[in-house]
Amino acid sequence: MNEQLTQWARNVATTRTALAEMQAEYKERLAEFEAANAGLIESINVLKLNATQFEDELREMALAEYADTGAKKLPHGIGIRVTTKLAYDEAQALEWAKSHGLALKLDAKSFEKIAKADPNSLTLTYTGEVVNIVQVVEVPTVTLPTDTAKLLEA
Repeated sequence: MNEQLTQWARNVATTRTALAEMQAEYKERLAEFEAANAGLIESINVLKLNATQFEDELREMALAEYADTGAKKLPHGIGIRVTTKLAYDEAQALEWAKSHGLALKLDAKSFEKIAKADPNSLTLTYTGEVVNIVQVVEVPTVTLPTDTAKLLEA
C-alpha cells in the first residue's frame, strides 16, 4: 500500500506541475493576444455596452406600448409574454403554512447552527420515548498538500 501511495503522490505531483506550466503558457499567450488586439477588444466591449443599453430602452418602449394598447405582437418581431407570478407577505404565508401543516421547509442552515451548539437539546418523543434527532458523526476527508514538492518527498 505504501508503494502504491507513493506512486499516486508522484502522479498527482507530475500532473499538477504540467498543469501549472500549461496554465502559465496560456496566460502568457492570452496577455500577448489581448495586447495585440486591444483596439478590437475595446470596440467589442463598447458595442456590448451599447447593445445592452439599446435593448433595455427597447424593452421599456415595448412595455409602454403594451400598457397603452394591450397588443402582445408588436412591429419588428417584438413580442410581449405575460406570465403569472404570486405576490404575498412571507410572514403571513408562513403563519398560514404552520396553521395548516402544509408547505413547510426546514431552514437547514439555522437548524445545523442550533444542532452544533447543543445536539442533545434536539429531541422528539415517540410513544413515550425521548429520542435525539441529531447524531454527531465524524467523517474523514483526505487533504492533499498544495506544495507539489511535498508529494515527492519519501
